[in-house]
Amino acid sequence: MSRIEHRLNQFISALGLFGIEPCSLCGSLLRSSEPAALFNGNGELVCAGCVQEWWSMRSEQLDAPDREAVERKLTHWLVNYHNGRVIRQFEEVLRIPLQEFRIVATCSECNGTGNGCRFCDGHGTVWVVAPE
Repeated sequence: MSRIEHRLNQFISALGLFGIEPCSLCGSLLRSSEPAALFNGNGELVCAGCVQEWWSMRSEQLDAPDREAVERKLTHWLVNYHNGRVIRQFEEVLRIPLQEFRIVATCSECNGTGNGCRFCDGHGTVWVVAPE
C-alpha cells in the first residue's frame, strides 16, 4: 500500500511540471497557469469550490496582519476572476441572490481605519460577494 501511495505522489509531482496542481482541500487537479482555477493562499492552493470552506478554517488560524494580507489577495482574486463585488452596506449583501461566497474584508483604501473613507462609508470593512 505504501508503495502505491509513493508512486501516486510521484505522479502528482510530475503533473506539477506540466502546471497541474491539486487543490489542498479536495485534491482536484487543476491548471495553475489559469489564475481563476486556484487561489494561492500563502502557499496553499485552493480551488474555487473549496475556497469558502478553506477561508472559514484558515482565517481563524492567522494573526491579524497575515489575515488581512490574505484577505486582500482573496478579495482581488474573487473580483478579478469570479465576478466578485465589493459592497459597502450589509443590507445590499442581503439583496443579492445565490451567493457562492461572501466575506467581510478590511477596507483596502483606509486599511480598516474608516476615518472619513468613502469606499467603506467609514466602517473600516467591506463585504465581498461572489455569485454562484
